[in-house]
This record gives sequence, structure tokens and C-alpha cells, in this order.
Amino acid sequence: MNQVFKTTILLAISLLLSAASEVGELAPGSTTSEISEGDQLQGTWKLLAAKWNADTKQYADNIMYKIYTQHRFATIFFDPATNAFSGGGGGTYTVTGNQVTEHIEYFSFDTSAVGSAQTFHFNIKDGIFHQSGTLNTQKYPNYQIHEFYERAEPGIGTLREKHPLAGVWNIEEASYGGKKSDLAARYGKVIKIITPTYFYGVFFN
Repeated sequence: MNQVFKTTILLAISLLLSAASEVGELAPGSTTSEISEGDQLQGTWKLLAAKWNADTKQYADNIMYKIYTQHRFATIFFDPATNAFSGGGGGTYTVTGNQVTEHIEYFSFDTSAVGSAQTFHFNIKDGIFHQSGTLNTQKYPNYQIHEFYERAEPGIGTLREKHPLAGVWNIEEASYGGKKSDLAARYGKVIKIITPTYFYGVFFN
């Protein structure tokens, strides 16, 4: 079971939070004017089409969402026919010009990528986000990617005043059926991202 959590468990769960603190997002009382207008990546994106090396069909029947908050990113693949989780990854990111560097904290497709920094080119035009470049991991060396996303919703930072729960939360403790569970001690890092429309939970060690 520990190995399962080390590789990544992504859960869509509703948690009763008894202790939670925000991670790297807007502090209470912050205003939207503190968010950089130049950071167009913030928001939730839905994959329209992709090419991974020569493969354009690998996840043709799956749905992929990619979320960028002010400092973090997360991806999730799932099969809408079975509602089964297919894989995902995430971590923190930085932007320099038209390049985004993703610092990977978890990646279910190849755990050797954890701890690495992957830099890609990106362009956003007419609501379409195009990410391209080369992924380099042990399992996927020199792996060329081209991904095209449409915006599903704007960045949560710009909507924070209207949606007080929106943000990135570090979940430390939860209660299930009246029984408390110290999630951080049991599983490692537990993060929940809440946007106005979506929520995403990840357990990783």
C-alpha cells in the first residue's frame, strides 16, 4: 500500500477539514491586484488534442485537465466511460517569457521524473493554450510533446474574493465517520486544489 501512495493516488474526495493551511496562494485579505496580469497560464484547461512523439491516440478516449494556480500546477487523466483514474502529475512552476518550467513533485507515469525540472514553450492565443517541447525522464527520454488546451475557467486568483474556498490547501487532518486521521503523518504530503468549478486532491510521498 505504501508503494501505491509513493507512486501517486489522486482522489476526488470531499474532506471534512479539521486543520488546513493554504500553500503558496493568496493570503487572507489579499486583493486581486496583487496577481500578475501577465500570468496567463492561471486557470483550468481541458486538453483538446495532443501529440506525444508519434502517438496521437494514446489518450484519445480519455479526458485530461491541467490546472495552474499562482504557484502550482496539476494534471489529471481519467476515462469518462468508466470514471477510472488513468494518471496524473504536478508540482510547482515558474514562467520566464514564453517558457514554463515545471518542477515535478509527483508523476504517476514515471516516478523517476520526481524532483526534476521540465521546461516547455507555451503560447496562448484566442483562448487556446499550446504547450510544446521535450520531456526528459528515464522512461521518456527526449520525448517530444505538443498539447493544445481550451480554457475551462479563469485563474482562481482573479476570483478569490467571490469564492473564499478557492485556492491550494495543505490537508493535515481529516475526519471520516467521526474518526480523525492524521493524513500528513500517514501519507506524506496531501494537497487539495479548489477552483470555482473543480476540485482535485492528491496524496504523494
